[in-house]
Amino acid sequence: MSKARIPINTVSTGLCVLEEKAKSNVDKSLLFYRQYTQLPLLSVSLYSKEGYTIYMTNSVIYSFSATGNSLSAARRIASRLDAKVIPITKETSLDCSADQIGLVFPDYFMGIPKIVSDFLEKISIQQKDPYMYAVITYGDSPGGALNLVQSILSKRSLHLSYGKLVKMVGTYIPMYDVKPENPKDILHQADIQADEIASSVLYGQRITIKPVFPFISKMIYSSYLKKTGDGDSKFTVEESCTGCGICASVCPQKNITITDKKPVFNHDCTHCLACMHWCPSESIQYGKKTKMRKRYHHPEITLKDMSL
Repeated sequence: MSKARIPINTVSTGLCVLEEKAKSNVDKSLLFYRQYTQLPLLSVSLYSKEGYTIYMTNSVIYSFSATGNSLSAARRIASRLDAKVIPITKETSLDCSADQIGLVFPDYFMGIPKIVSDFLEKISIQQKDPYMYAVITYGDSPGGALNLVQSILSKRSLHLSYGKLVKMVGTYIPMYDVKPENPKDILHQADIQADEIASSVLYGQRITIKPVFPFISKMIYSSYLKKTGDGDSKFTVEESCTGCGICASVCPQKNITITDKKPVFNHDCTHCLACMHWCPSESIQYGKKTKMRKRYHHPEITLKDMSL
């Protein structure tokens, strides 16, 4: 943990009001008002008549995002917690020493992306009892995604302290067109939810993750797993492809290589569809129904943000 000395204006029995802005690790927009004996993430000790010493939590957020929805949520939450956002890719480091660990990623088929489940099964958590939370963005129905996270963690003697679902734009175009057509309102509400989540995490809120449609979720999720790996055989590339290589740069699995100015899929797919949504010429198709459907990526996330 790091520490910062913060002058305060008010001290009363059991309460401290921190009204001055920290110059280092404390989010400059936050006002902390809390009984310091109950603060789970900020340890407050009397420093002098002028102030307190604040021991800050080492906070990280692991994020996986194909269209930028989850990355946008992760960044917004991180900005309020002074957390570092680390993208989950095939090459992400598996060592974590943080004592506050966030997971932000999309729902896939009422479950979680395979690249995320693989990461959770392998990551090395060095803290004995970290505060772990998950934020899952979804476009249709999230099903048992949080339950699956909790199940994976519990097998490793870890616990999901807090979890939240955030409604976002639906982007699974092999099944339906991008929805809603005008995403402005839903993205605004997602930002509000992200702010509320940050507040809950800041104060160490804990919840019980309850089972949601366990049988249906398991059945639907199994259909997703069949699409991973060599499920990329259903991708096709049209003649309009320019060989720009963007699809390869956004692929989190490094599953795409450019050969003779065309993408080649190498059968290690996590079925995120980033290649489709970021293709500037919309040349990559999956099956027969995607050609006439829209592509989408979050308006505040750029290709540079996504390039891995």
